Amino acid sequence: MMIIAAGVAYFAITFGIGFLLGTFRVLVLVPGLGDIAATALELPFMIAFSWIISQWLIIRFSVPAKLSARLIMGGVAFVLLVSAELALSALMFDRSLTQHLDQYRSLSAILGILGQVAFAAFPAIQLRAYKQQ
Repeated sequence: MMIIAAGVAYFAITFGIGFLLGTFRVLVLVPGLGDIAATALELPFMIAFSWIISQWLIIRFSVPAKLSARLIMGGVAFVLLVSAELALSALMFDRSLTQHLDQYRSLSAILGILGQVAFAAFPAIQLRAYKQQ
C-alpha cells in the first residue's frame, strides 16, 4: 500500500510543480520564444524536479529496492498524470478525447511525452543508479 501512496504523492507533487511551470511557460515564455523553445526550456527543470521528488519519496515511503515496487510507483504516477491531463483538457479547454490526442502530433507535445516517460521511469532507474554506487 505504501508503494501506491508513494506513486500518488509523486504524481501530486510533480503535477503541482508542472502546473505552475506550465502556466509560466504558456503565459510568459511561449509568446516570446514559441511553443517548442519554451517547452525545451521548461523540460530540464521538470526532469530535475521529478528526479529529486522521486528519490525523496522513495526514502519517505520506504519503497522497497525491488524493480516491481519501483515500476508500480512510477506506473501509478504516470496513469494519474495522463488522467489529470485528459481531465484538464476536457474541463478547462472543452476538448474531446480525439482533440486532446491530436495535440500529441506537435514537437512540443512529443517533448512533453518524453519527459513524462522519464518521470514514470525514474523510480526504477534510481534503483539501478543507486545500487551501482
